Amino acid sequence: DQGQSTFNKSASMFNLAVSLQNGEGVEKNLDEALKWCKRAAEAGSTEPKFSLATSFYSGSNGVQEDKAMAVTWLQRAGAESDRPDALAMLGHLFINGDGVDKDAKRGVEYMEKAAEQGHPQSQTWFGVMYRNGSDGVVQHVEMCLKWLEKAAEQGEAEAQNVLGLHYLQTEKYEKSVSHWEKAAEQGKTTAQLGLGLCYANGLGVEINIETSLDFILKAAEGGDEHALQTRAPAMQALFQHAVSMTDASIAN
Repeated sequence: DQGQSTFNKSASMFNLAVSLQNGEGVEKNLDEALKWCKRAAEAGSTEPKFSLATSFYSGSNGVQEDKAMAVTWLQRAGAESDRPDALAMLGHLFINGDGVDKDAKRGVEYMEKAAEQGHPQSQTWFGVMYRNGSDGVVQHVEMCLKWLEKAAEQGEAEAQNVLGLHYLQTEKYEKSVSHWEKAAEQGKTTAQLGLGLCYANGLGVEINIETSLDFILKAAEGGDEHALQTRAPAMQALFQHAVSMTDASIAN
């Protein structure tokens, strides 16, 4: 139909813009790339609109930095249901007054739309805001957990990490360990340190000094300051554990 034909034309124009931008199969030409990207955006698809927005925001791909223009293209992209990342970016800009007059209420509305459309970073942001009660969001534990769990289900490491901390503080240690294990696998150093402390103290898991030290060392290697401070005492604890095991073996 006509709508599909227009979309296909827009996609073709945007593909040409990307090729010109990167010099793929054609000679690199940023001016031509910008021209075709604008044509593609005017034809209706959201991808070129978001591309223009990020280019104007950062002053890249042959355009000068123009945050007001970036906001214009973000608003056009955000009006489409398939670009929650555009809504999320708009939210941050309005909350921080970056390129626009600061308007926390409006920013939160954009972030909420992005979160409702399944954007995991926005869901995490909402969870943290409901946890702390900031940026115009009233503290609310149930809403905090709702959004963090949604983000965690999508594999968002920061959401998993914050949930791990929440469940540690509320003494639901097995849940804490479960979320921290997932975050730690993604290299989240605070989750690695948290697991180290759980294994050291038997919180949600059996005490295992060796596993505790492994997690603490991983966190330290990742640059976590608390892990760096904890490393020496953890190694001392492992040494003492090894000595006691040796003594027990000799006694038997």
